[in-house]
Amino acid sequence: MKGILAIIGSVIVGLVVSQVASAHVYVSSNDKASGAILHITPDDDPVAGQQSMIYFDANSNAYGSKVADVRLEIQNQSGEVTIVKTKTENGLSVARYTFPVQGIYNMRITTTASGGQRIFEYSQRVSRGVAGSVLDRPNHSWAEMVLITSGILLAIVIIVAVNRWHDILRQSKW
Repeated sequence: MKGILAIIGSVIVGLVVSQVASAHVYVSSNDKASGAILHITPDDDPVAGQQSMIYFDANSNAYGSKVADVRLEIQNQSGEVTIVKTKTENGLSVARYTFPVQGIYNMRITTTASGGQRIFEYSQRVSRGVAGSVLDRPNHSWAEMVLITSGILLAIVIIVAVNRWHDILRQSKW
């Protein structure tokens, strides 16, 4: 009986004390001289249409000093670049960004410190959430034309059938 109570107690403690797991990605600078940890909520799998937090922790040892400034640029599949405002403190940079639609986004992170400048590039796939913009409507003009033509032909067939039906009724009264 004591063993069962110990197991139940352990499970309850585990559920109460457990933390949410976070995924992280190691990113090397373009010159391979420095590395950084990149994390995008939730769990490095952002949802299109919902705000994500982007955490970037640069390896300040490679600079010989702390990272002073971080510039984050996010490019969508159309090639449009958005500069995202970041807040940097003790080498950790934080930014808020909402990926508008699903797709591949190229991130370019430029860090500046007294030891120099480093560029980090990373591609982020967004596969959940909003599938496309409301303005991104597929072109179905050929289908619309077929639908209109079919409607007109159906109306003509109905008119001819009704006129013939009256003729048949008239002839059957003889």
